[in-house]
Amino acid sequence: MLPTELVKLTALMQRTSGSPEVRIGLIDGPVLTRHPDLAGGQLNEIAGPNRNRWGLLEDGRH
Repeated sequence: MLPTELVKLTALMQRTSGSPEVRIGLIDGPVLTRHPDLAGGQLNEIAGPNRNRWGLLEDGRH
């Protein structure tokens, strides 16, 4: 099975191949923004939900 089939993108990919101007990044976890590989990059930090001292979200999720 192709990755596009796995996430059900086959029909969409048949309609369009996308645009090089559009970039999407999905990051699951903290980013070391001072890492040398990211120097000069355009990083947009989006604030996440508030966590308590145990790292849990206010409703108890983690």
